[in-house]
Amino acid sequence: MRLLSTLTVVLTAGFFTFAANADDPVQADLDKAKATYERAIGEFRKSAAEYFEKAEERARAAPKDRKKLVDQIKAEREAFEQRGELPKAAPQALKAKAAAAVSAMEKAYAQAVDGFTGAKQDDKAAAVERELARFKSDPLSKGHAGFVALFNGKDLSGWQGHVDMNERKKPDAERAALAEKRNKRMAEQWTVEDGVIRCKGGRDGVSLQTTKDYKNFELMVDWKIEEKGDSGIYLRGQPQVQIWDSDHLGDNLKDDAGKGSGGLWNNPPGTKGKQPTKKADKPVGQWNTFHITVVGDKVTVKLNGETVVDQGDLVNYWEKGKPAPAAGPIELQFHGDPLWFRNVYVKELP
Repeated sequence: MRLLSTLTVVLTAGFFTFAANADDPVQADLDKAKATYERAIGEFRKSAAEYFEKAEERARAAPKDRKKLVDQIKAEREAFEQRGELPKAAPQALKAKAAAAVSAMEKAYAQAVDGFTGAKQDDKAAAVERELARFKSDPLSKGHAGFVALFNGKDLSGWQGHVDMNERKKPDAERAALAEKRNKRMAEQWTVEDGVIRCKGGRDGVSLQTTKDYKNFELMVDWKIEEKGDSGIYLRGQPQVQIWDSDHLGDNLKDDAGKGSGGLWNNPPGTKGKQPTKKADKPVGQWNTFHITVVGDKVTVKLNGETVVDQGDLVNYWEKGKPAPAAGPIELQFHGDPLWFRNVYVKELP
C-alpha cells in the first residue's frame, strides 16, 4: 500500500458504523477490530504531533536559517493535517504504525465478509463490503481534499466563548468585555483530554465558537453524548443541527421523540429539514459522525453515512424573516450536559 493512501485513511478516525449485536460473533469481531483501529489512530495522531513539535524545537534551536527551517516544519505540519502526508524525514516507525493499523482493519473487513458469506448472511456481507469502500473512499481519506483541522487535538486554539450574532452589534468596548467574560467561562467548562474536546456540563455555560467566520463549507465532526444528552452545531452562527438522545425527551417534545439527531431543530414548523428523515444515531455513549454541507441557504446533513437532511433551509434565527447571513462562525453548543467532540474538519467551498 502506498504511504499516502495509508496515512490519509488513518486520519478518518470516527466514521465507522458499529452494530450493536453481541450475539453475532462475526459482527462482534468486526466491532472489536474497529475499536482497536480507533485506538491505533489516536496513538498515531499523538506520535505525529510529538514528531512535529520536536522538529520545530530543533528548527528554532538551529545555528542558522532558523526562520526558513521553522517555516518548512510548519508547512510540513499543514500538509499532514490537510492531506495526510508525512515528510520523508519522518521516522519509519511512525509510518509503519499507520500502515499496520490500516492493514489490520482491511484484513478484519475481509474476514467479516467471508464470515457473513459463510453463514449465508449475504445482506450483511454486502453491507460490510460497502463499508470497506467507504473506508477507502471517504473524502477525508483522499488527502483531506482541502479539509483543514479546526481542532488540533491538543488545545482550543482557534476557538472562543460564544458571542452570538446579535451580541456582535454591541459597542466595541461592551462586546470586548463580554468576550473576555465568555472566554474565562469557556476555559472552566471546555477542556481537551486525550485528543478529545470535552464539555463538563453544568449551569451558566457558554458554547464553543470558532474565531473565524465561514461562508459555504463542508464540516466533519465526531460527537458523543450521555443518556438524555443535548447539544447541537451552529452554522454561520445560526442554531442548529440538533444533537440529542431523542429516546429520552420531555413531554413537551413528543413530536420529536425517537426521531434522532441531525434535524435543523430551530427552524419554523413546516420548514424543510426541521426534523431528520430517519434516525441514524448510534446508541448513546458511542461516537457519531456528522458530515454537514452548507451552500447558500441550503444545508445537507449526513449522520453516520446516512443522509438525514437533504437541502434543508438555513433560517436566520436572530433576525426573523431576513435571509441567513452570508458568513458566520461554527459553534459547538453548550446545553448543560457533558459532551465530547473530536476530528473536527472544515473545507471551505466557493
